[in-house]
Amino acid sequence: MKLSKFILIFFILLASSVSAYSAPRCSDLESTEHLRDQADMIRDWGYALFKPNDPVFFEKEYLEYLLLLAQPYAHGQYATQSKSQRLTNEINRRFMTYWTKNTNFNSGNKTYRAKIKRFALTGSDANRLALEHIVKQLAYEEQPRSTANLDNYRFISFRDMYISGENSLRNKAITVPSPQIALQKTKLNKKQIMALEYKEAISLEAIEEAVETHPEIAAIMIEPITNGYTKVATYRQEFLIKLKELSQQLEIPIIADEIFTGGGRTGMFWGFNHHESFVPDYITFGKGLIVAGFAETYNVSERLKDRVYMADALNSSRTTVSMNPLMLLQSSQVLKGIYEGNLVENSEKIGNYFKSQLKGGTTGVGLHLNHDFSRLSPPLSFTKEDVDRWIENEKRRSR
Repeated sequence: MKLSKFILIFFILLASSVSAYSAPRCSDLESTEHLRDQADMIRDWGYALFKPNDPVFFEKEYLEYLLLLAQPYAHGQYATQSKSQRLTNEINRRFMTYWTKNTNFNSGNKTYRAKIKRFALTGSDANRLALEHIVKQLAYEEQPRSTANLDNYRFISFRDMYISGENSLRNKAITVPSPQIALQKTKLNKKQIMALEYKEAISLEAIEEAVETHPEIAAIMIEPITNGYTKVATYRQEFLIKLKELSQQLEIPIIADEIFTGGGRTGMFWGFNHHESFVPDYITFGKGLIVAGFAETYNVSERLKDRVYMADALNSSRTTVSMNPLMLLQSSQVLKGIYEGNLVENSEKIGNYFKSQLKGGTTGVGLHLNHDFSRLSPPLSFTKEDVDRWIENEKRRSR
């Protein structure tokens, strides 16, 4: 027998003996099955508001639109302009219908809407475009409140806020102390409230000093509810009201970064909706809503031509996304699923149940949770049965 053949046989026998020796027991197989089930369950957790195979993406109307977009006349060099434009306009109207149904909100006795000003390709682009929009508006003021321009503008952010995107945007941020509070089950006691009030006063004072020192500041950017990488935190409503009053006094608008929290994950469509008396001037959105961009909030009663104002929303933006009907169609289907499935309410209900079943350190609201420094962000269609299954799998994994 040749040496090479002998060596080959030796290693085959060795591998067979090792695999036989390490063959899993029945209990190991059961454990592995639960691990696999848990992995399959959380695979799509993250920024997506729906699982890729959610029934909402198999509705007849949605599939018909997809087929129309795939036909030769819809796109390409041989497109028939009239048919292509008609289809695009129809998708635009569909998107705006469900956008309006989801994003209208009340604050006090007033009804507000969010008018999309520009679309963007990413959430970080949305933040940048919102800031540049504000800077451009300054050019039309007779007595500009700021010396900001597109080259030198700055903005205020809070110390614990993560600013995504290029370093060029991060470098424009002037950070101030952040009086955040973890969203947890226990209520604050008087001592904790007093400590927070002190931190809030320091933060507001730092904003005033920053504006005095840096006249090029164009806006204040804040995450009303944080993205939850280490914990889910927010601010006291009392602080946000004072922040709004200060911003009006300084004539500096507030941008609410809702890129992760927008879409109903927190049990409200926007994270800032949890603070009824706080209304930001602009909202940036993206991730789970498929399209990114920024919107301006406005009081409906203050818009005499509200219908015309909303109709102009898509036409005022000539970006790549606004010219891409596929992304708008996908986004409109997500918005449709949220609205018709009452999934914002489901997020609040199931989120409360989820928190009640979790042991240890848990922060969050709705289905936007952090448990023992791990972010839990299941899809909006999560059910009580899904929670029970996840909890059971975790118990088996920890045994």
